[in-house]
Amino acid sequence: MLMVTPALRKLAASYGVQTNYCDVDARRIDAEPEVLVTVLRTLGASIGRAEDVEEALRLKRRASCQRMLEPVTAIWDGDIAGVRMVFPAELSSKNFKATLYLEDGQERDWSPSARTLVRAHTVDGTRYLWTRLPLPSLPHGYHRLHVSMGTIEAETFILRAPTRAYRDPARGKRWGLFAPLYALHSKDSAGIGNFGDLRRLADLTLAHGGRFVATLPLLASYPDEPSPYSPASRLFWNELYVDTGRASSKTPSKLLDYPELYAAKRHMMRDVATGRESDVAAFQTRFPLALDYARFRAAAESYGTNWTRWPDKLRDGLIEEDEPDVAADAVHYHLNSQMLAEEQIAKIAAGNAELYFDLPLGVHRFGYDTWREQTLFAHDVDVGAPPDAAFPVGQNWSFPAVLPEKSRRQNHRHLRLVYRHAMRHADLLRIDHVMGLHRQFWIPRGASVADGVYVRYPADELYATLNIESHRARCELVGENLGLVPKVVTESLARHGFRGIYVAQLTPDAPIPKGVVASLNTHDTELFATTGNDLENAVRKLMKSEAELVSVTLEDLWHETKRQNVPGTTDEHPNWRRPLRYALEDIEAKVSAKLAAIGRIRP
Repeated sequence: MLMVTPALRKLAASYGVQTNYCDVDARRIDAEPEVLVTVLRTLGASIGRAEDVEEALRLKRRASCQRMLEPVTAIWDGDIAGVRMVFPAELSSKNFKATLYLEDGQERDWSPSARTLVRAHTVDGTRYLWTRLPLPSLPHGYHRLHVSMGTIEAETFILRAPTRAYRDPARGKRWGLFAPLYALHSKDSAGIGNFGDLRRLADLTLAHGGRFVATLPLLASYPDEPSPYSPASRLFWNELYVDTGRASSKTPSKLLDYPELYAAKRHMMRDVATGRESDVAAFQTRFPLALDYARFRAAAESYGTNWTRWPDKLRDGLIEEDEPDVAADAVHYHLNSQMLAEEQIAKIAAGNAELYFDLPLGVHRFGYDTWREQTLFAHDVDVGAPPDAAFPVGQNWSFPAVLPEKSRRQNHRHLRLVYRHAMRHADLLRIDHVMGLHRQFWIPRGASVADGVYVRYPADELYATLNIESHRARCELVGENLGLVPKVVTESLARHGFRGIYVAQLTPDAPIPKGVVASLNTHDTELFATTGNDLENAVRKLMKSEAELVSVTLEDLWHETKRQNVPGTTDEHPNWRRPLRYALEDIEAKVSAKLAAIGRIRP
């Protein structure tokens, strides 16, 4: 019988798997041994039976000693600790050489004057030394350190990061409007909001003294998946939001029919990019993965979205230009739509309104990202949240987990692209479920949510990557830290310059901190009208608070009661499918007096 022995606990700890956690009632929840073994196997441990634990632990310890340098090293401003280096003691007298390869192409050779000994440890009869290697001053960015000692060579990817995310003090206190883009509509949109409507919302906000517009994720989606938090890719935009410049006689239905809307949008875009071949070529040069993505989406139209059932060659990541069952016109459509989406978002970003975007934690199980980076994802694991007061059976979000060690061995290549895309046109970026930078709740496929376990992620490295990209894009970062958040997460957000989130409906009596985005509610809560409280007083309290940013939900201004999303439901509630009650042409007249009042409180 398999039991959680001390050896299994040590093995789990060595792979970053927590063997227990505390629930919302401070009760300790212990992991089942079978679940631990399943998750450890997914993480690469050679374990199948109880008898394998001791040997797997020995192999893990030996592998840790034989790793001279970590795959990735985060170096912060003022960090003098340097790089961790492990090597056999017998090599300490050997010739040592170190070379830095800087992001700008420079090479620096140097011989450190000293290495700080941290500790020594003997494994399988070999004595290993743990040391710290000091580094010379480096510019912020991505660099490589290569070292050799005797016959051993190793390399680490250096994240030389600003300690704090980008923040522009000159922006000062400000407010903005929030609305899901899919829910907006106007006489110029074909039954669903588009980037033209986002620009109109920005203009409305600016006209009344607001400074930013906030919305839900704008990422690529499948027609049968309405949730913006289950994107087909975190590297590309949703073509449904492209403004074709063609008005439609279609008025929004009571509920959005996404397959119908995608088909209509495709018909309207059939010749939008005609004559722009040189622009398309330039777009491909700037975004090398765009053609690959377009071919993937075209293949999904031919073979279905479940790419694990595609023909072998296509399933394994190779879609050639002349693939017979991948329609060329479908490839052109997806490529052109990405170009148009990029152009239109860039144009909005060039305006005076700040854009507050949202980055989801995961990606669709059968999306482009999981197909292109198949070895990066744990395809037999779902990410979710353990049971709590709001969700007694927990939550399964049905997207695969990123393998943390695999991401490190790839120098977080994919995540760097994801963060870069998310910030390219954003002035503020909300990191959904920011606790996921530290740990994620893994649920083995087929297991109940209650059997899930927490797996740790290299938070230091992820914060460093985010901060590098934040400064490059001049984008402020906001961590969604609602609910039960460990103290270490709160401390990390503060240390690294992330804003937090304050929601009045969740903690009405709590003080409103300065460095947060404050709002009355979120897309996951009831709208304010259902509380029975006075809207004007509630908004005034936020506007007069120390909070530097206040986000006002557009629907609250006309006392809407129907929610956009009810977490934990699928067919029970029409999540992500309800248009706003009013068209943009009517909204200004409906809420202009309230917006003017808000603008007077916080000009």
